[in-house]
Amino acid sequence: MANDKELEEYIFKKALSNAYKHNGKAATQVVIRKVLFKYPDIKARIREYLPKVDEIVSKVNSMTLEEQYNYLISKYPEELKEEKIELKKFELPPLPNAEKYSKIVTRFAPNPDGPLHLGNIRAALLSYEYAKKYNGKFILRFEDTDPRTKKPILHLFEGEKLDYEYIIKDLEWLFIYPDEIYIQSDRLKIYYDIAKELLKNNFAYICFCDSEKIKNFRSNALACEHRIQSPEESLEYFEKCIRGEFLDLKNPPVLRIKTDIKHSNPSVRDWIAFRHVNPNLFPHPRMEKIVGYLGYKPSFWPTYNFSVSVDDHMMGITHVFRAKEHMINALKQSYIYKHMNWQEPESIHYGRINFENIVLSKTKINAMIKEGIYEGYSDPDLATILSFRKRGFLPDTIREVILELGIKPVEAKISLENIYAINRKKIDAIANRYFFVSDPVELNLIHDKEIIVKRQLHPSKTEYYELKLTPKNGIIKLYISKSDYKDEIRLIELGNVKIYSKDEKSFAEFIDDQTVDYARNKSLNFVQWVYDEFKLDAVVKCPSFVFDKKFIKGYVEKEIQNIKIGTVIQFLRFGFVKLDEFQDDKVIFYYTHN
Repeated sequence: MANDKELEEYIFKKALSNAYKHNGKAATQVVIRKVLFKYPDIKARIREYLPKVDEIVSKVNSMTLEEQYNYLISKYPEELKEEKIELKKFELPPLPNAEKYSKIVTRFAPNPDGPLHLGNIRAALLSYEYAKKYNGKFILRFEDTDPRTKKPILHLFEGEKLDYEYIIKDLEWLFIYPDEIYIQSDRLKIYYDIAKELLKNNFAYICFCDSEKIKNFRSNALACEHRIQSPEESLEYFEKCIRGEFLDLKNPPVLRIKTDIKHSNPSVRDWIAFRHVNPNLFPHPRMEKIVGYLGYKPSFWPTYNFSVSVDDHMMGITHVFRAKEHMINALKQSYIYKHMNWQEPESIHYGRINFENIVLSKTKINAMIKEGIYEGYSDPDLATILSFRKRGFLPDTIREVILELGIKPVEAKISLENIYAINRKKIDAIANRYFFVSDPVELNLIHDKEIIVKRQLHPSKTEYYELKLTPKNGIIKLYISKSDYKDEIRLIELGNVKIYSKDEKSFAEFIDDQTVDYARNKSLNFVQWVYDEFKLDAVVKCPSFVFDKKFIKGYVEKEIQNIKIGTVIQFLRFGFVKLDEFQDDKVIFYYTHN
């Protein structure tokens, strides 16, 4: 006998499966039959469950095909086996020294100065998947303690209620769900307390040297005069720092961690752990909340390496996944662990991912958005998760591409064509086919009888719709793409025609031989078309590196009105697209890939 939770999950799974296989619509009676087959003991009480079945079926039917597929491939891949979709299973290698820990704890710590992109989700996926593999804990931590050079962005969209919710949504789209969430700007008191402890034990000091002087001392492996401060002096200066008493100085002091002053890497020598940021010039977007718990506007902020060290320890992080360029940061952080007598987490450093023809720098992306080069973070030219979502990629495609790299220390190169190929293989089975005519030209088909065309929506499905072509004065007005204009063509699902011009108009007549064999033997182009009485204006937003322009305009068949926003379809001989919105005078699509 199944409990209610187990039964509801099974109903949901079977409703999803049935909907996906029938153009997005599940049938209640089919779902009930499958439930009774699995749980025959509830047959006598089936009426009690009917409202719940109806509720779940309604919820599933309100989803797009893409959303249904996303759930199936992530949660119930066994339901897709008959679709012959290859599902890759990645066996992650064992974690180093995992046996030392009673519970594996990992974290993903993004700087919320923009949405996630292909370059920084690797750490998120690896951290989450390893936490699941070891039945451990996965933590999401927002590192927002640099309001000057990496100013945090609180919200990207209207309606968001949580701080940095746009990153949480990106992660959830990739089926990454944190067990705990922390925001570093809520933890300043903790950082101040640890800093005081380090100063008290003479492991740190307040330095009044300007940046040029610090650089020169480091380059020559020399200590500055402030390094010999007494702990009492350092603590007194530190209190003044956090009260903002040095803000008016031309070169406000910094807090530095004592390391090996002769270390082979100059950047490790007494690295900076806190620096001043004027809250009036560079206000933190969460300032009201910070003042609420702190009591004043903070001006002394911890640097990345300090806050990371403290949080990784206090949150019990056992394994950290990061790119090889962070190896120096790990070395710097090790001094905090030694000074505080803490156990250092295991660091797994993987090689950099290089993406062809893609801008990944959030600083550059933000600047180019301000300049109007990009429409926003979901611009098709970008490799943000927002862009991939907007363009209709499946999250499983992105997961597969990134996880396949594993934790290899060598650099890897990923091409967009590879991503396209993987996604194409997955969506081809679910994307219905429609006609789209770009750069349209009028074509007057000479015919005096009504023609009924049965348009099959997918080669492996039975669904179709009927379209009546009604002549007016012996003419059926169609549109084809200018590039398809030839002496003879085959209008897909309509017939072979000969084209000629007369009085500055283009006309077409059916050829006597209407067979597909004729078209193939003559090597005719198979051309899509749109009926004048059954057309909608359409705009496809495209990556400029694919088409050399950002927008492609044309006509699409009116049957598009019957599909849901967010559905991925295929424009024949053009590519896969995602329906984005219906506007008053046109339909907007985003180009997915070829």
